[in-house]
Amino acid sequence: MSVPSPAARLLARLANDELGNATTQLISWAPVWFVVFGVFMMNMQLGRNYIQRDMVDHATAVAADSTMKTLCADSKDYGGVPLGEYKGARATAIRDSIEPLIGLVSSSRDACKLNVREGAGGTAPGTRAVEVELRCDFPCNIPIAADLMCSGSPKRVVFVAKRSTVAMGCDVNEGR
Repeated sequence: MSVPSPAARLLARLANDELGNATTQLISWAPVWFVVFGVFMMNMQLGRNYIQRDMVDHATAVAADSTMKTLCADSKDYGGVPLGEYKGARATAIRDSIEPLIGLVSSSRDACKLNVREGAGGTAPGTRAVEVELRCDFPCNIPIAADLMCSGSPKRVVFVAKRSTVAMGCDVNEGR
């Protein structure tokens, strides 16, 4: 039996090496894990956007209800702001009614803009047709998903919801 030369032993050891095999296997799985992780992150962003959209819709409905109740309420209750006008204490009351809902999906008080304007309809005496629009601009903070699912720079998603309502009792004399 012959003894192998040192070069032959080194060559045999390299041929039987399985340490490099583990590195190759890990590298081959890297794209799979990147895709799995990316899908997970996109699901997180999608879930977050779903909740934000749901809260914007709900807050718009609450704002429409608050608008209906406050626009034609007694001016004494709203710092003397005339009936049917969306300003001052009336606007603050309507905005305050949706703050808790918006606070659930955004830490910024400026994430949403509420706009109340005169709408079509409300032809009966003492009625005031109004359209309530809530526009919310939320940042997308989830890595990978923000680049694929959101737009702008910085990455953001914008939700707009509108509701129409009719405020009644605007023809009632004040002070009674």
